[in-house]
Amino acid sequence: MKPEWRAWLAVELEKGPSVHGWTEDWGWTLARVATVIARRFHERFGQAQSWSILRQMGFRCRYRCRCGGATDPTPASGTEHQPAASPGSVSLDGIVPG
Repeated sequence: MKPEWRAWLAVELEKGPSVHGWTEDWGWTLARVATVIARRFHERFGQAQSWSILRQMGFRCRYRCRCGGATDPTPASGTEHQPAASPGSVSLDGIVPG
C-alpha cells in the first residue's frame, strides 16, 4: 500500500465508520477497513492483508484475540474485556496506535 494511501486511511479511521455509511455500533472491523480501501482506491485487500497494513501503520491489538474474531477474556492492556461486536472479524475498538 502506497504511503499516501496510508496517510489517507489514518485520517478516515479517525473519522469513524459512521462517516462511511455504517450505522451499527460495531466500530471499525477489518472487513470495514478493507471496504473503505476498496471504495477509495479500487484495490481489494482481505482481512489478513488489512490487519497487516494496520500493523505496519503502527496499530496493535489492545486485546489478545483468537481465530474468528473472538477475544480472549484476559485483556492484554489491563483494561476491561470487550468482545468483538461483529462475528468473524476483529473490532478496531480493540486496536490502538502503537
